[in-house]
Amino acid sequence: MDISGIAMEDRNLVRVMETALRARPSQIAIRDPDRALSYMELWDEGLRIAGGLGRLGVGRQQPILLMLDNHVDNGLLWMGIGLSARIEVSVNTAYRGQMLAYIIADSKATVAVVEEQYLPRLVEIAADIPALRAVVVRRGADTDDDSLRRAAQLWEVSDFAELSAAPPASPEPVAPWELFSFSYTSGTTGRSKGVLCPHAHAFGQATSDGLGTTLPGEVRFVVLPQFHAAGRWGGIYNALIHQGTAHVAHGFSASRYWEQARAVDARTSQLVGTMAEFLHLQPERASDREHGLREICILPLPRFFAAWRERFGVRLLTAYGSTESGAIIFNADARSNSVGRPRDGYDIRIFDPNDIELPPGEVGEAVVRPNQPWTTSIGYLGRGEETAALWRNGWLHTGDALYRDEDGNFFFVDRLDDAIRRRGENISSVEVELHVCAHPAVAECAAVAVPSEFAEDEIKIAVTLRPGESLSEPALLDFLDDTMPRFMVPRYVHLLAELPKTATSKVRKTEIRKAGVIGCWDRATGAFVTAGEQNAPLAPHHGKEPA
Repeated sequence: MDISGIAMEDRNLVRVMETALRARPSQIAIRDPDRALSYMELWDEGLRIAGGLGRLGVGRQQPILLMLDNHVDNGLLWMGIGLSARIEVSVNTAYRGQMLAYIIADSKATVAVVEEQYLPRLVEIAADIPALRAVVVRRGADTDDDSLRRAAQLWEVSDFAELSAAPPASPEPVAPWELFSFSYTSGTTGRSKGVLCPHAHAFGQATSDGLGTTLPGEVRFVVLPQFHAAGRWGGIYNALIHQGTAHVAHGFSASRYWEQARAVDARTSQLVGTMAEFLHLQPERASDREHGLREICILPLPRFFAAWRERFGVRLLTAYGSTESGAIIFNADARSNSVGRPRDGYDIRIFDPNDIELPPGEVGEAVVRPNQPWTTSIGYLGRGEETAALWRNGWLHTGDALYRDEDGNFFFVDRLDDAIRRRGENISSVEVELHVCAHPAVAECAAVAVPSEFAEDEIKIAVTLRPGESLSEPALLDFLDDTMPRFMVPRYVHLLAELPKTATSKVRKTEIRKAGVIGCWDRATGAFVTAGEQNAPLAPHHGKEPA
């Protein structure tokens, strides 16, 4: 979708909905397996929720924390936030403990909306989030009266249904530079940072041709989690902008994906590379092509994308971008491993460490400069130095290593830093290390990415123990299972007498990576890795991947 001709003042959720209401008020805008709302119903209920947020004392351009699963109510809350110029702060539902406390405190959100099942996690960290004053609970099938009682002693607690019982608010005029989201992305040299995303930036994220285009009246099958921009903007917002229908699945199932897509009559969808690999591992069926999907965007492409496309009979799309930059490169018919060419409106170069442009074929850092304002992130919440580094010399620095060929096609190589991408999640090595070092027996830890038999990475940790302490690898992993998100729990553990360091006492992570996984404890197999096993695939019967 070429958005260069779309007026800047129209690049916000209010204008998108007003346009759709004039054309298709009774068409289904969003649905899940349990509920469906037309564009008019989504607008009306969204404004009532906006009214409810006002009654909670949340003002214009103030943040609201969301810790919700995939369903229509999640989309409704997002709609209420967007129509009233408030700021969404969606939290990964796997977060807990210190990581959850850090993001809530850093966002300065005073109101949180959470699933009832996640309420105990908030109660556990109450002392670390003193600014939180009100919690809206979306009740589940099994009411946890004890958690509700404890929460009511700490905060003003209300039911999600009360939000939509308020008198409707009026839609707020929204400027393109006003913030729509604090999107927390993993830090690579420190803790996670809140990316400041204006309305025009979110609109651009949702309209990249690399994500696919849902035609008016068509269904976009959304299986990515709504706490990620790819699920929220690339999924729901993409469908609304194109006046289609967003069908929000409660979760991703490799064994039922095609059946579900067929049942909801979907035409477009979006996956992360790991999901595509899980689909490819499913037994081949005669019905593999019996679906209505026309195109699927996969980020990143699986290694066997040509065979994948042939087996399932869909057009493959891919793109490159980040929360900070947006989707800036896309490949609308992926027949090579190129991430594509720059989209209209973005100047993209490959720089060396001193910001000198490199010629075709040479690997360097991808940098971007838009030709229209407010179409990328404007920086990081409360982090002036990091924002200055992001926008060094007038270019947004992605932190990723790419190269381009003589024809202008771009190719992703690697990340320039210590970030890890696993199971569709960007993970900060620092975050992993903080969790590991919370164990009383651990002295030091270094976390690195190592190759996976699937797309993306696995996590290896090199660990030293405090003098006089003893700790087994399985015991450490059991501790981490209880304290950190599942996708962050390392697969490989290597206990060492000391970590390799420079003369200035900095850990040499390059050496830890190069050592590979031989001699490491493998969480997946429950044994140490030997030379003959280091590249062995993870057998499906281990039960470590989604069904």
